[in-house]
Amino acid sequence: MNSTVAKIEWLEEYNLFKSEIDDQHKKIFTLVNEIIDTERLYPKSEKFAIILSQLTDYGKEHFKIEEDIMIKCNFPGYEQHRKEHQDYILKVAMFNFNFNSANFTEPDIVLDFVSKWWYHHILYNDLHLAQFLHGSDLK
Repeated sequence: MNSTVAKIEWLEEYNLFKSEIDDQHKKIFTLVNEIIDTERLYPKSEKFAIILSQLTDYGKEHFKIEEDIMIKCNFPGYEQHRKEHQDYILKVAMFNFNFNSANFTEPDIVLDFVSKWWYHHILYNDLHLAQFLHGSDLK
C-alpha cells in the first residue's frame, strides 16, 4: 500500500443536502480512508475483503435513497445520475469478483478509483441534484 497517499478530507462545503445523504457521504469517505490507513493491505487480506464488501453494500444503500429522492422531485438528470450509480456498482462488483476469483484486486487500484469517483460524484453530480432540490419544495 502506498503510504504517501493523502486521506480524503470531508469539508463543510461538501454538505449539500443537510440530511442523511451528507452523513452517508461522510461514511464513504471513512471507508476510503480505511484503505489508506491500513499500513500494508494485501490484495487477498480479510480486511480488504471487508472494505470491498462495505463499499458495494453501502453504495447500493446510499444510491437507493438518492434515487428515491430524485424520483419524488422529478429530477431531470435522474437517468444519467442513476447510470453513474450503476456504473460504480458494476466496477466495484468487478473488484469483488476479482478478489474472489483466481485474479486479484490491487488495493491501490481500488483506492484510486473510489477516491476519484466519490469526490467527483459528490462535488459535481450530487451538487446539481442539491441545487435542484434547494430550488424545489422537496428538501
